[in-house]
Amino acid sequence: MAAWEQAIRTTCETLGDSAASDIDAASLTLAQGAEGEVALLCGLVEELAEEYGLQASFRLGTGSFTARFTRRRRDTGRGSSRRAILRKR
Repeated sequence: MAAWEQAIRTTCETLGDSAASDIDAASLTLAQGAEGEVALLCGLVEELAEEYGLQASFRLGTGSFTARFTRRRRDTGRGSSRRAILRKR
């Protein structure tokens, strides 16, 4: 579990540290053994998202677990802007 936690934390840090960039969301897919740890992974994703001030959603696929982190929306007053998404596998 420590490797999964580190991967989730790194994704949150990357998104959280990119406040000045165009990255609004990041997805992380964990492929090995995720099906047996779904409840634990969901809790960990929610806990770390809250810690970094992000919103999170997750999806269970065949043999994989995908978490998506998004920044909480802020009104920048600049109208629509480009969005970039970081995907990490």
